[in-house]
Amino acid sequence: MATNDELFYSFARYIRRTCFQHLDRPPLLAVCGGREGALHFALQAEPVLAVRVAAGLDQKALQQLIRDYRHHRLDGAVILDNYKHRNTVWRKLAGAGMTHNENLFLFWCRI
Repeated sequence: MATNDELFYSFARYIRRTCFQHLDRPPLLAVCGGREGALHFALQAEPVLAVRVAAGLDQKALQQLIRDYRHHRLDGAVILDNYKHRNTVWRKLAGAGMTHNENLFLFWCRI
């Protein structure tokens, strides 16, 4: 079974190769995660340049993530959380103003 670090690194490579292959530079992303998930992702995401890393997925953190994404014209936003919290995260994102046409990547894993 893969460790969290291996999963985060694989996910970062997947994002880079499939979603941002048209860029000639690493994508600029806002990263938010429960507990230390965002920090692990940022450390393991060699091909991805994380602009903001926020621990925690409360409403305030998600609103800041969306503001950063829009204000800095980032390439995308990554949210890492445990799969069992997915409905709560979706509700918080909708409440924070995230729309479906924005580059949002949700990565569900045990963190």
